[in-house]
Amino acid sequence: MYGEFNGLQAKIMSENNSAYYIHCFAHKLNLVVVAITKKIFDVGDFFGMVSVLLNVVGASCKRKDQLREHHQEEVRKAIGCGEISTGTGLNQELSLQRPDVESTKRELEKLRTNEGWDSLMRKVYCFCEKHDIPVLDMEDAYVNLKKPRQKTGINNEHYYCVDCFFAVLDFLGEEFNDRFNEVNSELLLCMSALSPSDLFCRFDKAKLLKLAKHYPDDFNHKDMVTLEHELGLYIDNILHDTRFSSLEKIGDLAKLMVDTRKHLSYPLVYRLLKLALTLPVATSTVERCFSAMKIVKNALRNKIGDDYLSHSLICFVEKGLLDEITNEVIVDCFHKMKDRRGKNEI
Repeated sequence: MYGEFNGLQAKIMSENNSAYYIHCFAHKLNLVVVAITKKIFDVGDFFGMVSVLLNVVGASCKRKDQLREHHQEEVRKAIGCGEISTGTGLNQELSLQRPDVESTKRELEKLRTNEGWDSLMRKVYCFCEKHDIPVLDMEDAYVNLKKPRQKTGINNEHYYCVDCFFAVLDFLGEEFNDRFNEVNSELLLCMSALSPSDLFCRFDKAKLLKLAKHYPDDFNHKDMVTLEHELGLYIDNILHDTRFSSLEKIGDLAKLMVDTRKHLSYPLVYRLLKLALTLPVATSTVERCFSAMKIVKNALRNKIGDDYLSHSLICFVEKGLLDEITNEVIVDCFHKMKDRRGKNEI
């Protein structure tokens, strides 16, 4: 489907030169993990063991129930001691932290130091002690399980620290730089300044003006001057309006602006909101749609027309909405299409 994505991007760019393509954030992170598993075989072996473990646990309903009960108990204990925080809008808050890729890179650089390795080892020793797991002596000579008779010339600490831990962090840094370019990261960072969570604590006029500069077809020089003045009036008005004090999502902010008719008072700000809502083109729904195409249009049904394929994909992807439509509504719609001799009944 990658070729079809490129064709779609070319068509969009031909219609709008200011369009930016930002791939699904979660999918990009998944690609980073896939790339690491291909480059470092030990990481691939680890995920292979995890996959086998999931298959073993998933094959038995009894084992799955026991695992869920144990996990629920662990979550209750963690919430009780404050290790896990709860609250409404947490998922939205996490999704708005997508532009914090640079922060993630800096954290990886901190882990790359000896202090990061020592901190990890302390956690590993604590975990092993808690669950009665034998601890490997890091000063012993490392033995390659695939070639046990061959001398490696290094100890366990050197192998796990340099060849595994540091190597994974180095590859992660490279993949993050390749997958998240400067333009995409900057757009997402500027978009987060519109977040209404925590009483608009992320609001930043400079970032919003920078976001508008990426769209010269929507904001000319005159609009930029007006937008700078309008943003100051907008944030002052919003902060003194109690109706906007409990918002968490950008979509809810846009709806409330329309309901209160503030989109007419601040049209340029509302235009920025619409851009922010439509900016992440490849949402999870789009990802599901392209995955569904492999099921709906396969080798046996490869001559489906565009209209029929589009209608079939809508039914396949938007299952939640279709569940709300009753059979009576479908039958009535079918009868209204044209006059029929007989009457269909359910």
